[in-house]
Amino acid sequence: MKIIDFHIHIGRKEHWHEWVHAYQKAAHTEFYERYEEMIDPKRFAAYLKSHQIEKAVILPEISPITTGFVSNEYVMEFCQGYDIFIPVVSPEDLVLMKLLAGSPLDIQDAQGIIDVLKEKIDLDYLSIMSRKLRLNLRKLKIEISQSAFCTKSYWQSPCGRSKNSSV
Repeated sequence: MKIIDFHIHIGRKEHWHEWVHAYQKAAHTEFYERYEEMIDPKRFAAYLKSHQIEKAVILPEISPITTGFVSNEYVMEFCQGYDIFIPVVSPEDLVLMKLLAGSPLDIQDAQGIIDVLKEKIDLDYLSIMSRKLRLNLRKLKIEISQSAFCTKSYWQSPCGRSKNSSV
């Protein structure tokens, strides 16, 4: 039987609020004592495999007020080079990462994401972040009619995820 852990948040200690540390120490003492091992991708992959877990979905933590903040970029870097990990990030951030990579295939992938998701893409977020990252959105064909009817925050909400579950 194939085992997939579908919900893992990773992050360094500084990513989390103090109450998260207190909870982890009390509720998951063994895990907390092995924290440094668990935030090393190679060692964490080995740990999961030792428990017969074949795949692990790795998630960012975008909850700066409640628990902490682990960026999409951190998740992507953590997962890079390990087939056991399945990183999950927002489609907008994936488009930005593809533009950063910049190969013709990456640009084609970014365009494909925009074409498939159409009005669900938060174009305002893409525009702001592309300026911050000094990326050229002109490489992509984006119709003005594809305005942000569903923003990134909506897409990440339970309502948006269930509505867009086929995406």
